[in-house]
Amino acid sequence: MVEMIGVLAVVAILTAMLIPKVFQTINAARVNAAASAIGTVKNAVATHYGKFGGFADSTGTLFIPSPSLEDPLSTDPADIDAQNFDTGVLLTDGLLDKRFSVKLGDQLPTNLIRIRQIVAAIDATAITEASANYDFDGVAADVDTNDGALVCEAVITGVTAADARALKERIDGSDITGVAILPALGAAATQGRVKYPPIGPGAGGTVLIYINHR
Repeated sequence: MVEMIGVLAVVAILTAMLIPKVFQTINAARVNAAASAIGTVKNAVATHYGKFGGFADSTGTLFIPSPSLEDPLSTDPADIDAQNFDTGVLLTDGLLDKRFSVKLGDQLPTNLIRIRQIVAAIDATAITEASANYDFDGVAADVDTNDGALVCEAVITGVTAADARALKERIDGSDITGVAILPALGAAATQGRVKYPPIGPGAGGTVLIYINHR
């Protein structure tokens, strides 16, 4: 009986040590798969961009979304195509074999590739986690995107703070040319290619990932 209790105790200890590692490995695989999906979209957009010289449908008609397009759930008819660039253009043209989808967040149809218009050239210090502007180099004194440009970005909704930070670290790293850009867990991210708002415990936020712009 004593030997059996000893064996069970060892098994319990090993299980307690291994289970967190298993979950960490599974989570890392989900984040890596999401980053890989972003890379696939980047390649598809680059191919499409090279063919049409911009963001267009198969007829060559450019998408010009309304300047107010900020909400991925917008029902403005002028924004429908711009909000579904993956299914409406990339998938239709055979550059993707399925709609954009990752195993992060709420995995709803609000996970998509969209086009937005930058309506004002703003200083990098004013770039927010929801704006169409991106601060690529982490330098607050310059402007990285210009008025009137169209930005192609991935939208992932309902992402936890831990997953958002892990995805940003996977895509952006911890710094850009020596400027630290990886925020604390739960804090907003506004620099680099991955942006998101402050995300509290048990909550989910919208993560935006830069794909391309013209």
